[in-house]
This record gives sequence, C-alpha cells and structure tokens, in this order.
Amino acid sequence: MFDYQGEGELLRDWAAKKGEEGIRAYWADKNQVTLDGKATGVLCKPT
Repeated sequence: MFDYQGEGELLRDWAAKKGEEGIRAYWADKNQVTLDGKATGVLCKPT
C-alpha cells in the first residue's frame, strides 16, 4: 500500500521552466495524435 505524500513537484517545475510557448512547442511535437492514431486537437482554438 502507498500513502499519499503530497503533490509531486517534478512536472510543475518542468512546465514552469518550459513556459507557455515551450509547452505549446512540446504539444505540437509530441501530442498531435493519440496512441490509436486519432487527432487530439490539443492546439486547436475553441470555437
């Protein structure tokens, strides 16, 4: 069994270091399709 130790800091720190533009660049490079090949629309503007 695992006990809750608190929020992790690694992802939060990574994102802060990347900044908003860095996150968008990461998404453009890594998150355009799902594992089953479907478009994610992660960078599409909401209508």
